[in-house]
Amino acid sequence: SIIFHNCANYRLHARHLRSDYAFLKSDIIFLSECHTNPETDLKNHYLSNMAGYSLVKMTGSSQYNASNGQICFVKNNHVNQLEFVADNANNKSMYKETNIMEISLFKYKQDNKTIFLCNVYNHPQNKVSDFYKDFKEFIRKHLKQNKKNEYQLDDDIFVMGDFNIDLNEDKSVISKLKEKLGLFPLIRKGASNDYNKLIDWCLTNVKRDKLNYSAQFYESYFSDHKPILLNI
Repeated sequence: SIIFHNCANYRLHARHLRSDYAFLKSDIIFLSECHTNPETDLKNHYLSNMAGYSLVKMTGSSQYNASNGQICFVKNNHVNQLEFVADNANNKSMYKETNIMEISLFKYKQDNKTIFLCNVYNHPQNKVSDFYKDFKEFIRKHLKQNKKNEYQLDDDIFVMGDFNIDLNEDKSVISKLKEKLGLFPLIRKGASNDYNKLIDWCLTNVKRDKLNYSAQFYESYFSDHKPILLNI
């Protein structure tokens, strides 16, 4: 089980995550909009450690209270199955801008199967066209494309994140991602935040006859975003 959440400042809500049943039941935890600074927060035992879990990756910004930052925790009994692949931060895991897309990619191996997992945070100031271009280029760079159809991926992937594009209002990006990468949303309607917008998405290219999976929203009491629970 995997959970994604725009936690709206990890420093403020780390203690809430540690007392939330859904988070503690998840094997992999993806967080975004963390307001983290790896240079200082990785030295903070409370922020970088979580009982029963290992920290796989933390990104952020050196700018005070910048909204940048992604975090990935994995349960200790799965730590050897999850591998960090790439992100678009600099070599110090830092972002210098806030009008961008943040993305990190991981590889999970089990029973001779490999699934890629992707954590996305698209800042609200980022242009939709820039997001689509950067996302498509990143995915095509790190995943295998089908030799017979360049618009399909040979690798299986699940993408979870806050895209800051309301799927209830704008389906153009989803249509392009389906056409150019074979990705489709698992939750197509409803609201993922307190403002009745569907901006938190879970995407995949895996057909249901190949793998059994489900995704749903979970109510959060400390963030205006609902976490996404993905069971595979």
